[in-house]
Amino acid sequence: METEPREQPTGLRARALAVASLFVAPRSPLDYLRASALPSGGHRARVVATRAECEGTATLTLSPAPRTWSAGQHVDLSVLVDGAYQTRTFSISSAPPAASARARTFDVTIRAAAHGRLTPMLVRDAKVGDDVRVSPPAGCFVLPDAGAGMGPLLFVTAGSGITPVMSMLRGSLSSDVLHVHFERTRDRIIFGSELDALAKADPSYRRTCELTGAEVNVDQMLARIRALCPDLHTRQTFACGPAPLLDAMRALYTELEIEDHLHTESFGAPAAPPAIRALAHDAETTVARLSFTRSQVNVDADGRTSLLVLAERAGLKPAHGCRRGLCRSCVAPLRKGTVRDLRTGMDTVATGGGVQMCINAPVTDVEIDL
Repeated sequence: METEPREQPTGLRARALAVASLFVAPRSPLDYLRASALPSGGHRARVVATRAECEGTATLTLSPAPRTWSAGQHVDLSVLVDGAYQTRTFSISSAPPAASARARTFDVTIRAAAHGRLTPMLVRDAKVGDDVRVSPPAGCFVLPDAGAGMGPLLFVTAGSGITPVMSMLRGSLSSDVLHVHFERTRDRIIFGSELDALAKADPSYRRTCELTGAEVNVDQMLARIRALCPDLHTRQTFACGPAPLLDAMRALYTELEIEDHLHTESFGAPAAPPAIRALAHDAETTVARLSFTRSQVNVDADGRTSLLVLAERAGLKPAHGCRRGLCRSCVAPLRKGTVRDLRTGMDTVATGGGVQMCINAPVTDVEIDL
């Protein structure tokens, strides 16, 4: 990870900052002045501790913390890599502060993606003192009123989907909780020891871990959930995991006519349905001209390659993050033409607004202000 360039103040400004530093230590006053360059509500934070959780997974403790957040919410972290910021979304895994308190630090727990660029680097190389940019906490995957009066709960998590639920469990839950967690192998279970200790200490929390092996079968996972929780209709369910599992759970709860009991959070973009994949394939015959107007670069487009990839192939370096349509770091103004969302098949016509470059491809001749 690269460290952001630090200006060196001199003269009267240096003396003023020296006095101010007495009141904001251990941070620098410049950390707060630099916040004006961040998106509204965001801030810069620094890694103050790192902790290995299991193979390929680590927790970063960051400071300062957001003013407040709800258990289950997430933040975008932006990290300087090769001179450009890379952004990914991570759930906060630490408990939120009490209503009258202000947390000094907060945790994000990161699993290295098998073919990722940023997450393996964060897990492997992040060290105390590294700088990151943090967006305001967001997300609706939360327990109303901290779980008070909600009745019994069911948590269904898979893999790194445990992270937002861990924030809930580390808070103050007063409900009967059944937690079904799926993982491929035992050595990949995140927070395993802490969850075991919680189950022993709190009789209202019951936990089971189901090992799926390398071949994950969603139908078998649903069958285990129903077997372990025969009272689905009495519980509010909070589920976080890969999109195929959550899609299957939505179908099940709709079939049982209890869809209002299900609250979900996915850590991946939903897969395009077969009809949309066929539509993208048919677009191979489409030929359009893509112009990046500010850069004065023109390229041919085939209708199935994203604007972001086409820009990178042309030698440009547009801002981007997740490359999956989640973080919106790659939005650029669409000045002319029509683009198509490669996930849904929906077209967007230029009206002066922005489009996400990582998930859209040209349908007609297109001009992007880049």
